[in-house]
Amino acid sequence: VLTYDDALEILQEESTEDIEKLSGIGGEQSEVSYLNTSVVQHFRRRVTWLVGLAFVSLLSGYVMFRFNSVLDHVRLLTLFLPMVVAAGGNSGGQAATMVIRAMALGEISTGNAVRIAWKETRTGLMLGLSLGIVMALFISFVLPYLKRDGTGADFDFFHLAFAVSAALMVQVLSATILGALLPICARTIKLDPAVVSAPSLASTVDISGMMIYFITVGTILGIR
Repeated sequence: VLTYDDALEILQEESTEDIEKLSGIGGEQSEVSYLNTSVVQHFRRRVTWLVGLAFVSLLSGYVMFRFNSVLDHVRLLTLFLPMVVAAGGNSGGQAATMVIRAMALGEISTGNAVRIAWKETRTGLMLGLSLGIVMALFISFVLPYLKRDGTGADFDFFHLAFAVSAALMVQVLSATILGALLPICARTIKLDPAVVSAPSLASTVDISGMMIYFITVGTILGIR
């Protein structure tokens, strides 16, 4: 007979496991409480993910180095880069969370991949368009003050606003689709979708976001 206490213990263990996977913490779930777990055990469960993601993040530095000429031409672009990258991470994380939850509840399966991709594509387009419009309006108000401080270069405001907004829309759209499909791909190859954790998704979106930003604004503004 399954008692209430047994059910509660199982629920706590499963919740702990899911939270740790989403946070990039590896290893077997410990039966020991947090305070009674040794520092060495905490270190061993976290270090692998952090070292791996540190090397992956080196690609972000390479992208910055590769497209440094874009920032040299229009220094104002530096202001909007973190925002574009972060927007992609946020939208991708939202999509991944929704899909993982739906899979855990049995609402969707790998056979629904096409429907999921189509739904998230439309959602990503709406989110990207909304953020792009808001950012274009924001740039239109702050740009005159930034230019008076000498932080700008010779450029056309319309092109700058369009370039940043376009990069933001593409980033949000691509990150939303990626965040939704990564858990599906993990389940397809017999992996726990929760293994596609927030840290790994964030690193992927950071790198792709930088490339999208530099390529998009560089193309629109004619910077090589």
